[in-house]
Amino acid sequence: MCALVLALNSLSIHRPKRQSQTVRRCVKFADKFGLPLVQSKEYDESEIPLKTLPLPSLDSTNDRRVLELRPTFVPDSTLSDSYLLSNKVKLHSFKVIGSSIEGAVCVHNISFHKTVFVRYSLNNWASFNDIACTYSDQLSPEFDKFLFFVNFGQLYSGMVAEFCLCYRIDTSEFWDNNMGLNYRVVADGPASSSGAVPKPERRGSVQAVPYW
Repeated sequence: MCALVLALNSLSIHRPKRQSQTVRRCVKFADKFGLPLVQSKEYDESEIPLKTLPLPSLDSTNDRRVLELRPTFVPDSTLSDSYLLSNKVKLHSFKVIGSSIEGAVCVHNISFHKTVFVRYSLNNWASFNDIACTYSDQLSPEFDKFLFFVNFGQLYSGMVAEFCLCYRIDTSEFWDNNMGLNYRVVADGPASSSGAVPKPERRGSVQAVPYW
């Protein structure tokens, strides 16, 4: 009897330990032909894909400065009869509107047929454009006023626009070139709180024609 117990003990079955496994259940629905309709699957937490949201990209355009046109001269709206009688043409008023400039020009009315225009350059007078002024009204029997508008288009940092005024009658021309400095506007960031106007540099001696 003892020998039989020992024999049974020696024949005892050692079952391997079962490793923990994730139970996956799959349910399928079939149509009348046996083809699957839908499939439902349960995932273990470790199998669930994680979605990562992209980081917001920094738009470099937000760092760009807002450019403005600023004149390097102080407009003089005063009219001197003696100056107009001698020089024949003068910038009367001026202002900046976005990327454009507009102003008024006074001329000595010495001829009924006359042409008044603005000549401007964006490349230090390597080339230039002429914009005709339009007649506005008569300030007095001796003086007429003309208006001009110039749009420079897209501004870019460091852009310098120079302009002067021409009054033409028959075969004669008279220029207002800001006493040889030319009228200049620059594209730059917003003006400082002090509101100081940049001091222009003299580009040549006083002449009767624009200095470029």
